[in-house]
Amino acid sequence: MRVRWTLVPLGAALLLSGLGLPAPAAAQGRGPAPVVVAPVETRTLEAIITLVGTVHPATRSLIASEVPGIVVKFPVEEGQRVKKGQTLAQLRATPILIDIQAAKATLEKYIEELKELERGSRPEEVEEARAALQRTEAEYANAQREAARRKDLYEQQVVAIEQYQIATTAAQAAAGRVAEARAVYERIKTGPRRERIEGARAQVASQKAVVARLEDQMKQSSITAPFPGVVVKEHTEVGQWLDRGDPVVELLDLSTVEVIVPVPERYIAEVRRGEAASLALDALPGRSFTGRISQVIPQADAESRTFPVKIQVANPDGLIKSGMFARVTLPVGRARRAIVVPKDALVSHGPVDILFVVDDGVARQVAVKRGQATGAWVAVDGPVEEGQLVVVRGNERLRDGMPVTVVPPDKAGATAGDGAGGPS
Repeated sequence: MRVRWTLVPLGAALLLSGLGLPAPAAAQGRGPAPVVVAPVETRTLEAIITLVGTVHPATRSLIASEVPGIVVKFPVEEGQRVKKGQTLAQLRATPILIDIQAAKATLEKYIEELKELERGSRPEEVEEARAALQRTEAEYANAQREAARRKDLYEQQVVAIEQYQIATTAAQAAAGRVAEARAVYERIKTGPRRERIEGARAQVASQKAVVARLEDQMKQSSITAPFPGVVVKEHTEVGQWLDRGDPVVELLDLSTVEVIVPVPERYIAEVRRGEAASLALDALPGRSFTGRISQVIPQADAESRTFPVKIQVANPDGLIKSGMFARVTLPVGRARRAIVVPKDALVSHGPVDILFVVDDGVARQVAVKRGQATGAWVAVDGPVEEGQLVVVRGNERLRDGMPVTVVPPDKAGATAGDGAGGPS
């Protein structure tokens, strides 16, 4: 049987990882095992973690009716994108329109009355009041003369006392009319009192408030979108009666989305508002997005001991949908220098990771602790140093102390095939 080999490039270094490598030739008594090696490097690594979060809309609103009424128009449907100010539902508004017309007519009347008061008395009104006063004064003078004449006649016993009393009473009445006419004249001459003008102004202001309230009710009868978004749920239909506060539609704004990530407590002290974070979504393979940490919620989940961190991401094309899973990479500290090896150099043995260091043609097994990964490289903590050669292909069946021979990546397949004994 011929053994087939799969060669996977490791980047510019052309370091390959072997899949399904058979037992080394040394184990079969055929000399050192062929291996591909790469040098251990020291690199600057950013302190980051990758966690799974969930996409939420930046704004979610249950749009409700502010006034009661019957729905006469409902021009939207689920999934429809709407603009800010676009009509979502129209309520019957005829009674409100009638009230507005009546209130405006009353307001016009009050305004005209106020204008008349503010203009003051016209010259012809003053002249008319003066003439009225002069007439009443003349009548009073005549009544006084008649009362005096009757008095003389009464004293001469020519007329009875009743006639004298009648004349006296008439003179007194005429005096009252003079006082009243003089008061009217003075009032017209000086114009309306300030208190009356202020009262008229207050009446106009009150009626304007009535008109404004009715016009606001008229405006509220047309239920519009408070922000651009997508209708995700309908709560009414044409012909339905809505009370104040009844829901109409549920609206989402997805122009900006919010990804909520649960961050373990050991990292939360290093997560800071305003820092950048990168995202990848399983539903959008091959695309990456960048956002910024908007909030770090200082309340941990009691069971998982994780803190919610919110990341805002611009979504102008609407590709990111609410509810998607996102893989979020967050900065959790300062960059640091670390020993790194190619990922293919690590071999897992249960809970332990090992790698093989080649020294004078011998593979020496070293246990290390796996750290942060970056691209095709991973940080390790263990007894390895920069410049040492580690096996990146042919390491699956190596044993500590086995002799090896280093071969170029392009020779690894043929050499390994020969070591397997050739085709069957």
